[in-house]
Amino acid sequence: MTVVSSTVGRPSTCLYIVLKAGEGWWVDREGKAFGPCGTKDDAEGAAFKLIELFGDPERPAEVWSPDDSGKIQLVWRGRVQG
Repeated sequence: MTVVSSTVGRPSTCLYIVLKAGEGWWVDREGKAFGPCGTKDDAEGAAFKLIELFGDPERPAEVWSPDDSGKIQLVWRGRVQG
């Protein structure tokens, strides 16, 4: 049996997930937490700073954050400039 995948050779997407825990806002990047931040906007800004500092130009990145109702939504998708 031959299995062909369209993801072979393509780097996985790095997810930056903004979430509230306790009284603070945090950014989760591949199981590592960064924070706390005072507001959701601060945490989203921190996610973009993390992408700027640690992002891989070969690997796509996405920032996810809850909307006003608490539903998680895609805020940004892109790549770091090489």
